[in-house]
Amino acid sequence: MTNYINIQNQDYTFIGNGSQITGKFHFKGHTRVAGHIEGEITMIDDHDLSIESSGQFEGTINCHNIDIYGVFNGKINATGKISIYPSALVQGEIKGRSLKILPGSRVDMSGHTLEKSANPL
Repeated sequence: MTNYINIQNQDYTFIGNGSQITGKFHFKGHTRVAGHIEGEITMIDDHDLSIESSGQFEGTINCHNIDIYGVFNGKINATGKISIYPSALVQGEIKGRSLKILPGSRVDMSGHTLEKSANPL
């Protein structure tokens, strides 16, 4: 018996290692970036966004939560938490409700956390 994946019920995005895309993107569901993106990402729901250790992003991100393991250069507007891990290189402007920078991360940023009533977007 053959089992087919019902792609209509899948709710995630994965940009693979070695992929390069440029533009304005609106993602829904858990999103993982292992390739290189230039432009703007807007998460249209509260699912997490992750820039993997092989991932690179240049531009603006509007999201809820974001985990950064790779390279980020630009601006982040997060309504939730921003976590920066030891393999990360982060440069730019960061705004979010919560900011966690782990030891070993390379960070050159201006940023601040927001009150619950503030709207960063």
